Amino acid sequence: MPASLCPRSGLFTGVFASVVVVLSSAGCFNSPDLNNLKCTTSAHCQNGYTCVVPPGLCELTVDAGGRDLLILFDGAVSFDGPRSEGTVSLVDSLGTTDLAAVVDASLALDVGLDAPNASGPEAAASLDTLSVSGSEVATDLPTASFIDSAPDRMPDTTSDSTIFAADIAPPGPEVGPDLPSVKPRGASCSLATECADGFCADGYCCDSTCKGTCQACDIAGAVGKCTALAKGAAPHTGHGACTASDVTCAGSCDGASGSCSYPPAATACGTASCTGTTYQPAGTCSSGACTMPATQTCSANQTCSANACACLSPKLTCSAVCIDPQSDPKNCGACGHDCMGGACVQGQCQPVPVAGNLDVGGGQMFGLDSQYVYYMSKGTYPAVSSYRIAKTSVNGAGTLLSTGCSAAVIGGTLFQCPNRGIGSSCDMNTCSTTMTTLPGSGQALPFGSPTPQNYTIMTTDPAYTSSTFSWYDTSNNLVATYLEGFPIEGNVIEGSVIDSWSAGTSVYWLEALTDSAGAFKEILAYKVDATTSARIQLAGAIPDTDIVIADVNPQSVLFWDRTVPGNIYRVPLPFGVGSAAPVVLLSQVSTSAITESSSFVYWVDTGNTMYKCAPSNCQSTTVIVTSGRTISGRLYQDDTFLYWGERTPGQIVRMAK
Repeated sequence: MPASLCPRSGLFTGVFASVVVVLSSAGCFNSPDLNNLKCTTSAHCQNGYTCVVPPGLCELTVDAGGRDLLILFDGAVSFDGPRSEGTVSLVDSLGTTDLAAVVDASLALDVGLDAPNASGPEAAASLDTLSVSGSEVATDLPTASFIDSAPDRMPDTTSDSTIFAADIAPPGPEVGPDLPSVKPRGASCSLATECADGFCADGYCCDSTCKGTCQACDIAGAVGKCTALAKGAAPHTGHGACTASDVTCAGSCDGASGSCSYPPAATACGTASCTGTTYQPAGTCSSGACTMPATQTCSANQTCSANACACLSPKLTCSAVCIDPQSDPKNCGACGHDCMGGACVQGQCQPVPVAGNLDVGGGQMFGLDSQYVYYMSKGTYPAVSSYRIAKTSVNGAGTLLSTGCSAAVIGGTLFQCPNRGIGSSCDMNTCSTTMTTLPGSGQALPFGSPTPQNYTIMTTDPAYTSSTFSWYDTSNNLVATYLEGFPIEGNVIEGSVIDSWSAGTSVYWLEALTDSAGAFKEILAYKVDATTSARIQLAGAIPDTDIVIADVNPQSVLFWDRTVPGNIYRVPLPFGVGSAAPVVLLSQVSTSAITESSSFVYWVDTGNTMYKCAPSNCQSTTVIVTSGRTISGRLYQDDTFLYWGERTPGQIVRMAK
């Protein structure tokens, strides 16, 4: 060592993977900041350096076979034996294992040790020579002194330690780069060895390897911290991709675990196709891949059409079975259209007798409720009897209620011929013994659907200047009244109620307008509710003179012109069309019965053929439902069936809608 070097104070210390001696100094040279040399593996060190654990420092690799030897001088000391001996390990960085040895080295240099229990540093003699001796030294380990042939100093640093490089004879060139400086998290980097934590990811020193598909270390606001990408984000460059074989199955980051999230397994993907009689169903997604199921060969009576195995026309595929919709009673006209016990003829359900064996001329219904069909049988008016029978019966016999004419029923009360006359009522269980004449002197109104809770009587004053509607409960107590006046407006007289019905809580009527000379002007349609007494105009400008109400149902009020053939008009409920003219549902037809369900209008012509049509376009959608039926009276309906009476043979029937 040159004489210009200052003497050092300290104790020799430590066992390292290379020959390392450390001396504490307030000395003459600056030293590197040892905190910047920390490591856990040699991968954290630059080329030419080895990680020594403990203490977890990157040390310059030393070749004990004549290459430069790194000597660090520090203030700590550790001895295996007496204070005059220490353990030294030599490692050949070139892999020549016979150059490694463990020796009990006596410190030939007078280091001025304290007494055995002393702990503080002492001033050392000149470090120009340092001898190591012992009988256990390897044969090719030089026994010469450690000669400092040149002041091979490491870069200046700010610690209190000084780093020297010493040569073992024969002297040779210095090995290894300058000790590295390391970067904190968030600093830009190209190699992991540049970073204090040993991780370089996405161009920044990071807290982990951060190699997950949906992880990144370059997210704004969190640079240097491995962070899961936001939900739905695409992976960053170099992290792979949320791969998919079908665009429908493509994934994206889940926003939590740093992994990809894919559509549910039930998600349809791919394309269904037909090749002759072979059907390829569409696939389903599975972790980004579209899995196509096995192909299917259509059965002998099927072909592959519109990407499905289908029955050959005119058959239909219903529940994977080929059926004939023209005759299948469970799939009549369409899959799932059940005739509920009736036959299927040309795609239309046919009637089933509920009550049979009635006298010729009998079989006319006058009521329907949730359990029973009410009808008249035997003879012609007034020599008729009234019955009821369960709606579910098939060709059964009804129960006699009364030996008189009946026209309506509310609950357990039977109304005997109130239509076009005041009539009477009775409890249907005691009709044979007790009859009550209805109050007033007017006309009891026929019932529409839904069946009213109270019956209505209309009276008109002798001068035809007004009509009064009075609602009564089944005990004949007055519930409400409404007065409809017929004022003179210029030369037009409102007046003359020409027809009226009762349904639900409302009364519906037609009212004719004439001029002061009595000439016909037009017909208006109204309704009034018993609970509000507020009159609503349903339609106006009806030009036919001989028009009456044909049916009241929850969907509409239907009027017909009794001129044969004539028009059928429809007014939608609940508010009609105001003062506008109603729609002509059917023109120039001869009709004996009509009603409307939630889907179709059903009507019967005078030739005993029943038709149905869509109310939005009845003229062009009419189809024959059944024919050759001697239908008598009105059509009734519930949610599932139509009901009516027939004269020949005398019976009551139901038909699935």
